[in-house]
Amino acid sequence: MNNAVRRRFPALSFPLKTALVLALGLLAGCAGDAAHAPGPSPAAQTESPAAQPQTAALPAPARAPAPAPQPAPEINAPAPAEVIGWSTQSLNETFGSASLVRRDLGAEIWQYRTEQCVLLLFLYPKPGAEKGPLAVDHLDVANGLDKTDCVKSVVRAHLRRSTG
Repeated sequence: MNNAVRRRFPALSFPLKTALVLALGLLAGCAGDAAHAPGPSPAAQTESPAAQPQTAALPAPARAPAPAPQPAPEINAPAPAEVIGWSTQSLNETFGSASLVRRDLGAEIWQYRTEQCVLLLFLYPKPGAEKGPLAVDHLDVANGLDKTDCVKSVVRAHLRRSTG
């Protein structure tokens, strides 16, 4: 070592200096340039990219279009005006059992629920018969459908329940 190094690092001993030089040499060897890096093999250099086998992508299988929802079949449902005056027996035959029956001061409110609507039937004794059989005096619909569609919905639900 020259005198300048000895003056700067007087405490460096020979084994430490040797280890430092070897470590720097190893680091320099690891950071070699690209000219010494291994390249592709000579056989790979002679093949053109077009000569390499290629995998063709298979087209996705064509899906059949989803069938259009079938409209509900027409059923023989009464018009809302026709239901006025019906007896409890006629209601049970056409609409089935009500999901809720409320009795209040001699009158009854029958409620039929379907996924589309709620049909409310108001039954009162026939005029002149305070304790006689009840008949539909008024009907109302909740949940948006008009009365005709709601009556059809209730009849359709009853037919599904009765036919299984």
